Amino acid sequence: MTVAGFTIAYIEEKKDIKDKKVFEKDAKSELEELKLRGVGNGVIKKIVKCIKSIGNIFNILFKHRRTLTNKYRV
Repeated sequence: MTVAGFTIAYIEEKKDIKDKKVFEKDAKSELEELKLRGVGNGVIKKIVKCIKSIGNIFNILFKHRRTLTNKYRV
């Protein structure tokens, strides 16, 4: 489920991927495999949302990373 979530989040975030069709094909096959195992799309959508949120948190935290590291350098 996590791999499918990361793949979908990556596809949605990066609009100019060279091999976008390959990623979409992989994501669709992973989703179909998960459906066969009984995992619904709702769970995957929540995982994708969590992955995007974690990415946004890291972007906010490390936006000013250079300023923080230079300020406290010994």
